[in-house]
Amino acid sequence: MTTNPPAPAKGQPWITLRSGEQLPFPDGFIPRLVAFTHEDKAAKGLRSLKERGAEAERPFHFSALEIIQENRCTLLTAPAGGGKTAFAIHLALNLAGEIEGDPTLNHRRLAVRLPRNDLGDWQEDGWRTGLTVPAYVAAEKGQPFAAFLDAAIGGGRLAESFSNAILIIDNVDRIGADWSAFSEGIGEALLAYPGLHILLLGDAAIVDSWTMPAGITRHPLLPLLASQRRQFETDILAPRRLALGPAALEEAAAHPSSFALAQRLDGDHASAEAIIDAWYAVATSYERQAASGNRFLRQHLAARTLGTQSPSAAAALFRDDPIGARPVLASLLNRLAGEPQRLGDLIDRVIGTPGDAGLRGALLAAEAIDRAGDRAPAIIAVLTTLIDDGHLTARERAQAGVALALHGDPRDLEALADVPGGAFVMGSATHPNSLPVHDVRVAAFRIGNYPVVNANYRRFIEATGRPWPSKDGRLATRANAPAVDLTWHDANAYCRWLTERWRDEGRIAAREVIRLPTEAEWERAARGDQPDGYDRIVYPWAGVWRDCAANAEPAGFNDTTSVGLFPQGKSPYGCHDMAGQVWEWCSTLWGEAMATPSFAYPYRPDGRENQQAPDSVRRVLRGGCFSSGSQKACATYRGSLEANGFWRGNGFRIVVAPLRPD
Repeated sequence: MTTNPPAPAKGQPWITLRSGEQLPFPDGFIPRLVAFTHEDKAAKGLRSLKERGAEAERPFHFSALEIIQENRCTLLTAPAGGGKTAFAIHLALNLAGEIEGDPTLNHRRLAVRLPRNDLGDWQEDGWRTGLTVPAYVAAEKGQPFAAFLDAAIGGGRLAESFSNAILIIDNVDRIGADWSAFSEGIGEALLAYPGLHILLLGDAAIVDSWTMPAGITRHPLLPLLASQRRQFETDILAPRRLALGPAALEEAAAHPSSFALAQRLDGDHASAEAIIDAWYAVATSYERQAASGNRFLRQHLAARTLGTQSPSAAAALFRDDPIGARPVLASLLNRLAGEPQRLGDLIDRVIGTPGDAGLRGALLAAEAIDRAGDRAPAIIAVLTTLIDDGHLTARERAQAGVALALHGDPRDLEALADVPGGAFVMGSATHPNSLPVHDVRVAAFRIGNYPVVNANYRRFIEATGRPWPSKDGRLATRANAPAVDLTWHDANAYCRWLTERWRDEGRIAAREVIRLPTEAEWERAARGDQPDGYDRIVYPWAGVWRDCAANAEPAGFNDTTSVGLFPQGKSPYGCHDMAGQVWEWCSTLWGEAMATPSFAYPYRPDGRENQQAPDSVRRVLRGGCFSSGSQKACATYRGSLEANGFWRGNGFRIVVAPLRPD
């Protein structure tokens, strides 16, 4: 049994078709995918060599069911109306045996074949962990986690041992400021009850700003693929002699609520606002009442109403709740697209809100920056300050980074840091490959403040025609993210090209060269004069590990982000992203064995800087990447890869130094 499941529940009207027929839940339910692919999972460590001419990895997405079964505690996120509750109730009813009256049959009902991308890849989905006992509860503000366990046990839904059980907590975004204590309770329950799985579902607009403790895996639900919508047409509409209308194939209809509303419509409606307005015009009062519990619809109808009022009313709503009001105001900004004066007034008001709310106002205004006219520079300036000073959450800074990528990042992403010469401590007692700890002397050099970014690397490939297999390096949204999928030879070719360019521009002297850092130079730039920490890992920022200081595994991105989003993690010389983000190529040789370096420490002139070594000799990578834990995303851990190896987690930064003597 489930605990008072909200609509949609079994047998209740769910989708109204153009014919007027009302589909009861769960008929027509579309299984969900998450924004996590097999490629993402493989990125948990350095990848083996790929062939240069090999086809790029196809994005093969995991299903939500697979992710839940693989993790003890999963948080699934989506925007309001994104299908979280429908998925949770569908799962709970099937596991409880309330759809067919037989859990065994219900497990077979969960076993469906579904598309994993829009490229024609399909695979079976299903529940493979046995007849799990479910309990569904909806969160309310102020409730401790223990209350949910009590509710599940008290109703007789879960055995007290929680053996082979899943606790489904919907609307977890309502927990709000109590999240920290709530998540601690989750951790305690997972330790106390080894057979318990927990599924959390929350509004992305709120929970994306939360820090996830260890043990809770966060994944966004993927919007509906075009292939999934076509499958709905095949399975549900075609037997009824219906077809998808144009609105259901628009990008806006990838949102599940927009897709459901579009089933009622004829004609082409390209935006969520257009779909909602058209639906509202044809919906009966009963349909409107039945849909009133949908937060997505409420948000858009609120924006529709605010569109008839003064911008001061919307600004007041934003001032009172800048996070919760954002979806409403985002929709309102779309509605004001043809009214530049009112749009500009609203932008001024949200950006002018005091404190962090004003920064969030700039994030909101960035969604309308193409229509902001002469206010665009002010929006960009606020977003830049937000990133440079490390304000708000990492995910909000990531949103700011994408906005800058799209509309002109004013930061000097080719800036160099001066690193003084002299002796420093190299190595660490925290890993055998980093021993012995020893002193090394380097000459002064300059090093990139950031890894080389896509926009700059793209200029190189456009000028030279060099192949680049990156699947997203040319995307406008990724212009200020590190260039990846690069071999050691690619990185060196870029350095040679940039040397000539900067000499011509007078940015470097004729006797200076741009090259990859040696391993010693890289570590010097990352750790400065920090001594060995013995049993304490050395990080660029000095001190213990901090989640807020690096795009590493605890940050939860599992991907590169715009550079410089973690200013608290800068090195002593001001270098960003030297822990996490991307593994960075060095000029130094490692050896042919992956586990143990042939060129062990101490670092010395023993041929390890031989730039003509064969490709079978691996080169050093340093710094860890977005999927690295705190043991690798640091200033001392040594990684390696074949010279012709490449993957989406390795990049590089440049060094400017005098030419080496012949």
